[in-house]
Amino acid sequence: MTATLTAQSVINAPAPTGIEDGLRKWRIQRTIDDPFEFGRIYFPKYWFQKSPEFHKEIMELATNNYVDGQSKKNLNTLVIAAPRNHSKSTLITFLYVIWSLVTQRKFFTVIISDISRISVGHTRNIKEEFESNERLCNDWGIILGRDWESLAGAAKGEKEKWTDEEFVIGFKKWDKYNNCWSNELDDRAKILARMANNPLRGLRFGFRRPDLVIADDLENDELVDTPAQRDKLTQWDIVTGK
Repeated sequence: MTATLTAQSVINAPAPTGIEDGLRKWRIQRTIDDPFEFGRIYFPKYWFQKSPEFHKEIMELATNNYVDGQSKKNLNTLVIAAPRNHSKSTLITFLYVIWSLVTQRKFFTVIISDISRISVGHTRNIKEEFESNERLCNDWGIILGRDWESLAGAAKGEKEKWTDEEFVIGFKKWDKYNNCWSNELDDRAKILARMANNPLRGLRFGFRRPDLVIADDLENDELVDTPAQRDKLTQWDIVTGK
């Protein structure tokens, strides 16, 4: 998986002009292709211990680096099953989602759970991280959708949704002459929370369709209580492509 042009611009920029500039470049180099290093550097309160081997296996699968013999397989659909309290949501619905967004591998993420309270809780945790994690936003040129009035150019004066259920982040353009992030918008990414059995057909973000769908705790007792309810959920899975 290749790095984005924006991040490569930072990596290939001239020699750092100061300590912080050098540290930013070092952090991006260390984390752009390594989600675990990304977690250790930007979310130390979560990744303060060495990750177990099964976490590494899950992440290898999620990042489409699954090796079968001598070839790598691109997995469009992945199902992960593990006992509770094994950090599945922290690993995938938090770390993998943020890493995929920040490195511009994914641009429209939908998080689905059995009830809206759960899926909205996941998107809220991610949103609050962007609101409070200055190192993350400064390193990667992230601007919050609610703050776009501070931008220059076409996006000046505009605002994007900024709620627990739905929000947009922006990526600033890299100013190669001044070796820093500019005050202009380069691209955008969106996160949306949805509830199981809710219609997903027709979702669009600009010209983009969802390119990452996370189904976290999709089933509950009510949804699978009868054969008819199980069939309904199964048919919804087929229609939505999970």
